[in-house]
Amino acid sequence: MTTHLAVVGGGFAGLAAAFELFNFGFAATVLEAQQSEGGCVWSAKLPDVRLGHVVTAVAYHQIGASIKGEVVTGTFDVAAEAIILAIPVKLLSEREFNSVLPRATEEAISSVPIGIAAKLVVGTQNPPPPRANQDLKLPYWSWTGKGEGGVPRSAVTAFCGFEQTQQKLAINSSDPSIWLDNLQSTIADLNFVNDPIMVDWSRDEWAGCCYSALDNKSRDLMPLQSQPVGRIFFAGEHTAVDTGTMEGALASGLLAARQISEVLQ
Repeated sequence: MTTHLAVVGGGFAGLAAAFELFNFGFAATVLEAQQSEGGCVWSAKLPDVRLGHVVTAVAYHQIGASIKGEVVTGTFDVAAEAIILAIPVKLLSEREFNSVLPRATEEAISSVPIGIAAKLVVGTQNPPPPRANQDLKLPYWSWTGKGEGGVPRSAVTAFCGFEQTQQKLAINSSDPSIWLDNLQSTIADLNFVNDPIMVDWSRDEWAGCCYSALDNKSRDLMPLQSQPVGRIFFAGEHTAVDTGTMEGALASGLLAARQISEVLQ
């Protein structure tokens, strides 16, 4: 099986890269390990997004690169003129393909400190007024916001980025009830409805973390994180100026697509 270009990872960075490559006139195959990608608005315009494709090894040579991986029915191989690796930095530092990277690039990738984070979202009976609260005892944050057309959403969102707080809220148990009860006690005027949704990225098999939290060393090595190695290019919020943000992930994907375009055109 041969494809023109390949993008490993179907999150914001990977889909942004594939979409930009599509705009440049390139054909790109997106390989995503999970059974869902980053949004139908993006993927509807991409002709080749393959879900459930777990990449296990990447190799590169002077004029191309190759990918090996696993699917439910067996294994797969993809040959490409260039590859964009757009997966979370923690997974990137643990995968087999790092063995083909220069030592300086490996050091830059492994040096990135990571942050933990969990979110809880629960519906409310009526659209709540705008508010933002911080529980000072635990601590964690909660807020309400506006949705499409500037209309207040009937929901409350909470965010926790401290390990000790996550332990107290039993987030690692995957049971949102303790956090939900605590949240209700801080905003007793709102009536919650429907089941809450809780996500803990640090325990997600295909994330391993939530965002990069660069220190001085990793920031000094940052140029190496987005520097191509042969026909392998890199994307992800850890490579962007706006690290730790969705904007950074999008910008990194667009940059990687431009880097490939400059090499191949």
